[in-house]
Order: sequence, then C-alpha cells, then structure tokens
Amino acid sequence: IPLAAATPDWLFGHAIWTYLTALVYAVAGALLALNRWPRRAATWLGVTVLFVVLVVYVPMAVVERASLKGVNFLADTLMFAGAVLMLAGALPAEASTAE
Repeated sequence: IPLAAATPDWLFGHAIWTYLTALVYAVAGALLALNRWPRRAATWLGVTVLFVVLVVYVPMAVVERASLKGVNFLADTLMFAGAVLMLAGALPAEASTAE
C-alpha cells in the first residue's frame, strides 16, 4: 500500500536516505530481473533495508510511539528486510570463477 508519508524532516539527512535507498532498490531490482548476481543483489538489498530500519524507522517508532504509526512502519519494513534476506538465502550461490 503506497503511503503518502515522507521521511520526517527532523531525521538527520532525511532526503539522502530516500535517494540512497531508491538507488539500491533500482540497481538490485535490475540485477535480480536480469538474473545477474541475484544472491549478491538480494543480500545487498536486504542489508540496506535492515540498515534503513535501524537508522530511520527505529527513531520514528520512538518518536511516534503514542500513535503506533512509527511502530507500524518499523514492523512493515523489518518484515520486508526479512523476506528479502530469506530470498537471498534461498538463491543458489554464484559459481566460483577459480576453477
């Protein structure tokens, strides 16, 4: 469900987090679609989402704990990170080039 909420202005570097995350999503998505290094792409995507959870959504959950809106964002995004990391674990490892 697309949400109209943006990264809060009080968060340090709020615009940078949005652009960096979008860049990682675009590159990892393209690599996954092209089946180029899919496990590596999914791993980087999952780690990036987990990092954003820790840097962006945990502070949001603390600040907006009265309305549970921040906790909802935290839980949704953490679930997405887990799903992507499970995908990375399920993909076959890349063949080694040293044969």
